[in-house]
Amino acid sequence: MAIDIDSEINSIVDNYAKETVNLLKIRIREDDTIASGQTIASIKYRIIDNDVFLDYNDSLDIVSKGIPIGKRVRVANILSWMNQKGIVPRNKPNTLAGRRSTAFIIARSMEKNGTVKRFANKGTNVLNSIGEGTALFDNMQNSIALASQRYIDELISNI
Repeated sequence: MAIDIDSEINSIVDNYAKETVNLLKIRIREDDTIASGQTIASIKYRIIDNDVFLDYNDSLDIVSKGIPIGKRVRVANILSWMNQKGIVPRNKPNTLAGRRSTAFIIARSMEKNGTVKRFANKGTNVLNSIGEGTALFDNMQNSIALASQRYIDELISNI
């Protein structure tokens, strides 16, 4: 039986892409950095000529890299995040003005200190858990090497 190396490699790359997306979603859940779920829902992949491309909201870059000290944060973005997380003002009335005031305080703190205190005011580095140098990537490369070796062995045996 002839090995269809193109189909086999396409299948390996497709499985790698699916596993990468799943791993990324798992890591985000483990980090507990989900607000609305839009970031996780936005993670998709495309394969073009056996190259895997991940597509996702810009918010994933913010979660992974964090917001550096000195970078301004839009109060409207903080308000949206507060609403999604159900965060209400502590010492202010739960009115639009009270929420805006709290969002301003949070934005000012983020500009001064960076993001996510439990990650040392940096990002979660969740994007570093995928791609080259990871076990998942190495497994894909090994699978491609094994499939290629089987294909070469078959070609040689048919000579």
